[in-house]
Amino acid sequence: MTRFVRRPLAVFALTVALCAANVAPLWAAELTPDASPEAVLQESFRRMQANEWGAAADAFDPAALKQFREMLAPILESEDSAGVVAMFFGDEATPASLKAMNDQAFFAGMMSTIMSASGGALESQEVLGGVSEGADRMHMVVRSKAAAMGLSITQMEVVTLNKTPQGWRLALSGKMEGMAQALKQLGGKPKP
Repeated sequence: MTRFVRRPLAVFALTVALCAANVAPLWAAELTPDASPEAVLQESFRRMQANEWGAAADAFDPAALKQFREMLAPILESEDSAGVVAMFFGDEATPASLKAMNDQAFFAGMMSTIMSASGGALESQEVLGGVSEGADRMHMVVRSKAAAMGLSITQMEVVTLNKTPQGWRLALSGKMEGMAQALKQLGGKPKP
Protein backbone atom coordinates (compact mmCIF):
# COMPACT_ATOMS: atom_id res chain seq x y z
CA MET A 1 0.00 0.00 0.00
CA THR A 2 1.16 3.49 -0.59
CA ARG A 3 2.08 5.69 2.31
CA PHE A 4 -0.92 7.92 1.47
CA VAL A 5 -3.32 5.02 2.00
CA ARG A 6 -1.54 3.44 4.99
CA ARG A 7 -1.56 6.59 7.17
CA PRO A 8 -5.37 7.01 7.03
CA LEU A 9 -5.75 3.27 7.71
CA ALA A 10 -3.52 3.53 10.77
CA VAL A 11 -5.41 6.54 12.09
CA PHE A 12 -8.74 4.84 11.40
CA ALA A 13 -7.64 1.61 13.10
CA LEU A 14 -6.40 3.46 16.16
CA THR A 15 -9.55 5.57 16.34
CA VAL A 16 -11.81 2.54 16.23
CA ALA A 17 -9.69 0.54 18.65
CA LEU A 18 -9.42 3.37 21.16
CA CYS A 19 -13.18 3.87 21.24
CA ALA A 20 -13.86 0.94 23.55
CA ALA A 21 -10.87 -0.29 25.51
CA ASN A 22 -9.89 -0.63 29.16
CA VAL A 23 -7.12 -2.25 31.19
CA ALA A 24 -7.25 -5.94 30.38
CA PRO A 25 -8.42 -8.15 33.22
CA LEU A 26 -6.57 -11.34 34.08
CA TRP A 27 -9.70 -13.38 33.31
CA ALA A 28 -12.10 -13.55 30.42
CA ALA A 29 -15.58 -12.31 31.19
CA GLU A 30 -18.80 -13.20 29.51
CA LEU A 31 -20.85 -10.33 28.15
CA THR A 32 -23.97 -11.22 30.09
CA PRO A 33 -27.05 -8.98 30.24
CA ASP A 34 -26.19 -8.06 33.84
CA ALA A 35 -22.52 -7.14 33.18
CA SER A 36 -21.62 -3.61 34.29
CA PRO A 37 -20.45 -0.98 31.79
CA GLU A 38 -16.93 -1.29 33.25
CA ALA A 39 -16.96 -5.08 32.75
CA VAL A 40 -18.08 -4.65 29.13
CA LEU A 41 -15.23 -2.17 28.53
CA GLN A 42 -12.70 -4.50 30.13
CA GLU A 43 -13.83 -7.51 28.15
CA SER A 44 -14.04 -5.61 24.87
CA PHE A 45 -10.46 -4.40 25.36
CA ARG A 46 -9.21 -7.89 26.19
CA ARG A 47 -10.80 -9.22 23.00
CA MET A 48 -9.47 -6.37 20.85
CA GLN A 49 -5.99 -6.60 22.33
CA ALA A 50 -5.98 -10.34 21.53
CA ASN A 51 -7.13 -9.57 17.95
CA GLU A 52 -10.34 -11.50 18.58
CA TRP A 53 -12.38 -9.14 16.42
CA GLY A 54 -15.32 -11.48 15.95
CA ALA A 55 -15.68 -11.77 19.72
CA ALA A 56 -15.03 -8.02 20.15
CA ALA A 57 -17.97 -7.28 17.85
CA ASP A 58 -20.23 -8.90 20.47
CA ALA A 59 -19.38 -5.98 22.79
CA PHE A 60 -21.01 -3.48 20.40
CA ASP A 61 -24.64 -2.45 20.25
CA PRO A 62 -26.08 -4.35 17.25
CA ALA A 63 -27.62 -1.07 16.05
CA ALA A 64 -24.14 0.51 16.08
CA LEU A 65 -22.69 -2.29 13.95
CA LYS A 66 -25.54 -1.90 11.48
CA GLN A 67 -24.91 1.87 11.36
CA PHE A 68 -21.16 1.26 10.85
CA ARG A 69 -21.87 -1.00 7.89
CA GLU A 70 -24.39 1.41 6.37
CA MET A 71 -21.89 4.28 6.63
CA LEU A 72 -19.31 2.31 4.65
CA ALA A 73 -21.69 0.82 2.08
CA PRO A 74 -21.14 3.64 -0.47
CA ILE A 75 -17.40 2.89 -0.52
CA LEU A 76 -18.01 -0.77 -1.23
CA GLU A 77 -20.45 0.00 -4.03
CA SER A 78 -18.19 2.48 -5.82
CA GLU A 79 -16.68 2.09 -9.30
CA ASP A 80 -13.38 1.25 -7.59
CA SER A 81 -14.94 -1.20 -5.16
CA ALA A 82 -12.63 -4.14 -5.93
CA GLY A 83 -9.56 -2.25 -4.74
CA VAL A 84 -11.38 -0.75 -1.78
CA VAL A 85 -12.77 -4.12 -0.70
CA ALA A 86 -9.29 -5.66 -0.88
CA MET A 87 -7.78 -2.75 1.07
CA PHE A 88 -10.31 -3.04 3.93
CA PHE A 89 -11.09 -6.78 3.91
CA GLY A 90 -8.14 -8.52 2.25
CA ASP A 91 -7.48 -9.95 -1.18
CA GLU A 92 -9.91 -12.85 -0.78
CA ALA A 93 -12.95 -10.63 -0.13
CA THR A 94 -15.38 -9.63 -2.86
CA PRO A 95 -18.38 -7.29 -2.86
CA ALA A 96 -20.57 -10.40 -2.98
CA SER A 97 -18.87 -11.99 0.04
CA LEU A 98 -19.30 -8.75 2.00
CA LYS A 99 -23.03 -8.64 1.24
CA ALA A 100 -23.32 -12.18 2.62
CA MET A 101 -21.72 -11.19 5.96
CA ASN A 102 -23.75 -10.23 8.99
CA ASP A 103 -22.95 -6.89 10.65
CA GLN A 104 -20.65 -8.47 13.26
CA ALA A 105 -18.60 -10.35 10.66
CA PHE A 106 -18.37 -7.18 8.55
CA PHE A 107 -16.98 -5.18 11.49
CA ALA A 108 -14.64 -8.00 12.55
CA GLY A 109 -13.30 -8.57 9.03
CA MET A 110 -12.58 -4.91 8.46
CA MET A 111 -10.95 -4.35 11.85
CA SER A 112 -8.83 -7.47 11.58
CA THR A 113 -7.54 -6.46 8.14
CA ILE A 114 -6.88 -2.83 9.09
CA MET A 115 -5.13 -3.64 12.35
CA SER A 116 -3.01 -6.30 10.66
CA ALA A 117 -2.06 -4.00 7.76
CA SER A 118 -1.20 -1.11 10.07
CA GLY A 119 0.63 -3.24 12.62
CA GLY A 120 -1.71 -1.69 15.19
CA ALA A 121 -1.63 -2.72 18.82
CA LEU A 122 -3.64 -1.71 21.85
CA GLU A 123 -1.34 -1.02 24.75
CA SER A 124 -3.44 0.13 27.69
CA GLN A 125 -6.46 2.02 28.85
CA GLU A 126 -7.94 2.94 32.18
CA VAL A 127 -11.45 3.97 33.13
CA LEU A 128 -11.41 7.26 35.01
CA GLY A 129 -15.13 7.53 35.73
CA GLY A 130 -18.58 7.55 34.26
CA VAL A 131 -21.78 9.54 33.99
CA SER A 132 -25.19 8.08 33.26
CA GLU A 133 -27.58 9.72 30.84
CA GLY A 134 -30.85 8.22 31.93
CA ALA A 135 -31.24 4.52 32.60
CA ASP A 136 -30.17 3.30 29.14
CA ARG A 137 -27.02 5.28 28.33
CA MET A 138 -23.66 5.56 30.09
CA HIS A 139 -20.65 7.70 29.19
CA MET A 140 -17.29 6.45 30.48
CA VAL A 141 -14.16 8.63 30.54
CA VAL A 142 -11.07 6.61 29.61
CA ARG A 143 -7.36 7.20 28.97
CA SER A 144 -6.17 5.07 26.04
CA LYS A 145 -2.83 4.21 24.52
CA ALA A 146 -2.31 2.43 21.18
CA ALA A 147 0.39 2.18 18.52
CA ALA A 148 0.46 1.59 14.75
CA MET A 149 3.08 2.05 12.02
CA GLY A 150 5.51 3.76 14.36
CA LEU A 151 2.87 6.11 15.76
CA SER A 152 1.94 6.06 19.43
CA ILE A 153 -1.26 7.75 20.54
CA THR A 154 -2.42 8.47 24.07
CA GLN A 155 -5.76 10.18 24.38
CA MET A 156 -8.62 10.91 26.71
CA GLU A 157 -11.98 9.88 25.35
CA VAL A 158 -15.60 9.42 26.31
CA VAL A 159 -16.89 5.96 25.44
CA THR A 160 -20.66 5.64 25.27
CA LEU A 161 -22.51 2.45 26.11
CA ASN A 162 -26.18 1.76 25.40
CA LYS A 163 -28.38 -0.60 27.40
CA THR A 164 -29.63 -3.20 24.91
CA PRO A 165 -31.58 -6.47 25.35
CA GLN A 166 -28.12 -8.12 25.46
CA GLY A 167 -26.97 -5.79 28.27
CA TRP A 168 -24.59 -2.82 28.11
CA ARG A 169 -22.97 -2.54 24.67
CA LEU A 170 -20.64 -0.03 23.02
CA ALA A 171 -22.03 2.70 20.78
CA LEU A 172 -20.24 4.22 17.80
CA SER A 173 -18.23 7.28 18.67
CA GLY A 174 -18.46 10.54 16.78
CA LYS A 175 -14.85 9.97 15.69
CA MET A 176 -15.78 6.65 14.09
CA GLU A 177 -18.63 8.31 12.24
CA GLY A 178 -16.31 11.10 11.07
CA MET A 179 -13.67 8.61 9.99
CA ALA A 180 -16.26 6.69 7.96
CA GLN A 181 -17.17 9.94 6.21
CA ALA A 182 -13.49 10.59 5.44
CA LEU A 183 -13.04 7.06 4.10
CA LYS A 184 -16.02 7.57 1.80
CA GLN A 185 -14.05 10.39 0.20
CA LEU A 186 -11.08 8.06 -0.37
CA GLY A 187 -13.28 5.22 -1.57
CA GLY A 188 -13.88 6.17 -5.16
CA LYS A 189 -16.70 7.35 -7.36
CA PRO A 190 -20.23 6.00 -6.84
CA LYS A 191 -21.50 3.62 -9.51
CA PRO A 192 -23.85 5.34 -11.97
